[in-house]
Amino acid sequence: NSTTPGFTNWTWKADTSSDEVTGYYYALPLFMDHVCETPQEKARVLRMIQGTVDYIMENDWYLVDVTGKPTKWGFWNPKQLNDNPVHYSERELNSLGILSWLITVYRYTDNQKYLDAFKELGVTHGYLENSVNWRIQYPSDEDFSDDELGFMLMATVFYSFDYVPKEYRHYFEDARDRSWNIVRKYYPSLWTYMSIQMNQEITKDYTDHALMQLQEWPLEWIDWRVTNSNRLDVVQNTTGSRHGGTFSVDVLKQGERASDGKWNGNPYQIDNGDSGTSETEPTPWLLSYWIYRDLHNTSGDEPEHDDEEEEDEDEYCASIPVEIS
Repeated sequence: NSTTPGFTNWTWKADTSSDEVTGYYYALPLFMDHVCETPQEKARVLRMIQGTVDYIMENDWYLVDVTGKPTKWGFWNPKQLNDNPVHYSERELNSLGILSWLITVYRYTDNQKYLDAFKELGVTHGYLENSVNWRIQYPSDEDFSDDELGFMLMATVFYSFDYVPKEYRHYFEDARDRSWNIVRKYYPSLWTYMSIQMNQEITKDYTDHALMQLQEWPLEWIDWRVTNSNRLDVVQNTTGSRHGGTFSVDVLKQGERASDGKWNGNPYQIDNGDSGTSETEPTPWLLSYWIYRDLHNTSGDEPEHDDEEEEDEDEYCASIPVEIS
């Protein structure tokens, strides 16, 4: 607890990671543009957006903690990302991250120093090329937390895409295309809708699956025990994963999965050791749902049904019925 006058007994969260900063820069521009109503409110958000990047720049591309040392994961310095083999797995995502935050601040401040820094890191130090391959992982080390980070970072870039110099845009478009072609195999509604926001061409098969995933999500978020490994219709993956466990070759329907429903969970998980004594917040569903609503500007009302028309029992009744074209 703090002993600083005015903040006595406050508990401070230290060792802030790059993951947390990623969440801020995904949400804060949206909050400033769509929630803030007064110039004073917008200025308050901008101070955080700009101040965080300024602090990282002032500390030689590190996020320095109250200890005076960089946090464990708060590094974007080329010496760490390009030259330190220990951090090979952070190279691509952290490169994408700092570029997305720089272009965001440049958008709202029109200050050339942020664009100059974007070019220095992106071109001179190869961060643009690094960003294209952020989804490089060993098959047995597939990290779905990185999918969450990567798509939020790409969405941050594309939200300010008009401010990215035209000669550099293809790097992010390549990253978008490559990433979608990898993750689409497990039909993630959130990454599907984010990709549409980023002008990715998505076929109807995937948008149908995205909508179906929202419809099939369990109404309650209690972490019940789930066991699918005894099912004859589930083909198990024997190659293993980064954390061990039992997984399937193909993803099951959302309501049958053993993962907790969070976007950084493994969608191929078929068994868990839960006991029903905890509950997960519905944020993962809500984020995907509201992006869907934003894409369609729908009311979300139940569709009208013809009482005389017999419904197919295998047809999923949508509470969000508008179809993506």
